[in-house]
Amino acid sequence: MNKTAGNSRKILTPKVYFLSILVLGLVIIFDIVSLINVLDTQKYLSKSATPNPVIPTPAKKREIIKEEGTIKIILEENQKIVSKKNLNAKIIFNSPHQPIGGMDVILNFDPKIVSVVDISENKKIFRQIITNTQKQKEGEIKITAYQPTGVLMGEETLASLTFQLLKETPTSIKIKFLGPEVVTDSNLVSQTTQKDILREVENLNLNL
Repeated sequence: MNKTAGNSRKILTPKVYFLSILVLGLVIIFDIVSLINVLDTQKYLSKSATPNPVIPTPAKKREIIKEEGTIKIILEENQKIVSKKNLNAKIIFNSPHQPIGGMDVILNFDPKIVSVVDISENKKIFRQIITNTQKQKEGEIKITAYQPTGVLMGEETLASLTFQLLKETPTSIKIKFLGPEVVTDSNLVSQTTQKDILREVENLNLNL
């Protein structure tokens, strides 16, 4: 009886393996067929779908008004800086992009070292130029110009300055500038926008 049962187990075991392999093969085939169907469906949908056209939006153009103006004092050429002798300098302004309608230039200096002898305004470019010397003894002179005779763009000379050095010591004549849009300092006013476009000043340094 035991011998017969043992033989039966030996005969049935290969069948079980065969059935297992068969079932596994069918599962794999079914998975492959399902994957092919899914890929075909996606391919069909991608072909039939109509993509929305992408229309580029043109960038809006911004009108940028350049606000940059300068005022500087420069010593005229071929002059030797010595004390107690007349020296000549020019007050020059520059506005590369906007016409100038008016300006203020406030000069600051040490009255114990610098003596301003004369200021000659350039009335060819402004109809009205006023030089205020009330604080000259304190080391301050203010030049105000308005009503331009024409379109003032680029570099122009506002006035010529004659001065003397009272002592042989390094000093400077400065242009008072506290920053853009400050009304209590020097300024350069655009005739177009009526705004202060002064952004930089250059002082006159005097080294003996």
